[in-house]
Amino acid sequence: MNRKSDTDKIFQIVNQFAQAVKTHGRGIDHLAHVMDLELAHKTSPLRLDDMLADMEASPDFFSLNVAHDIAGIAMNLNRKTGEYENLFTPRYSIAQ
Repeated sequence: MNRKSDTDKIFQIVNQFAQAVKTHGRGIDHLAHVMDLELAHKTSPLRLDDMLADMEASPDFFSLNVAHDIAGIAMNLNRKTGEYENLFTPRYSIAQ
């Protein structure tokens, strides 16, 4: 795992997600989502390239699968252990 490249991808994912939700009249906490995705990716690697590709292929960068993972990670990631709770599994998990 190339940390620099992965961090850049996570920033790009969060920025594109922020743009997408802004078109729907919503805002996000960029830093919180970046930190959540960093921890999630560190403990349970995510297919970051696939997330970016799906966002770029979607109108206004809004992908329901990416939104599912970002929101699900934010709601179900135990920030102390890095593990998911409530049986949550990201759709872009490498384990799938």
